Amino acid sequence: EAPSYDFVYIEDEEYSRKGWERYAKKANAKLLTLANPKEFEKYEGQLSKDACEIYIDRELGPDWPKGEDFASSLHQKGFKKLLLATGHDPQMFKHLEWLTCKGKESPWETEDDW
Repeated sequence: EAPSYDFVYIEDEEYSRKGWERYAKKANAKLLTLANPKEFEKYEGQLSKDACEIYIDRELGPDWPKGEDFASSLHQKGFKKLLLATGHDPQMFKHLEWLTCKGKESPWETEDDW
């Protein structure tokens, strides 16, 4: 039985991934962190298209598509909970009605953590 994840975070910066992992662990959240879209392919079959929240950084480095473009490909495959983890202005992405734009903070951080 493969592990099932409730959250995925795709981010090329290791420092950011480590931060998310730390908060997820404290919250007992089942988080999978990946460095790029290619790594996602290995886990794609284990993820719930309806329930898994997939957070994608916008800037994944020069070798990879923009986060919203990768999110579009996942959207076409039927993934429902797609979020862009970016500091960019959410207005830039409002044409993608199905995409939620969030900041770079993990969903488990609170102001107490700052």
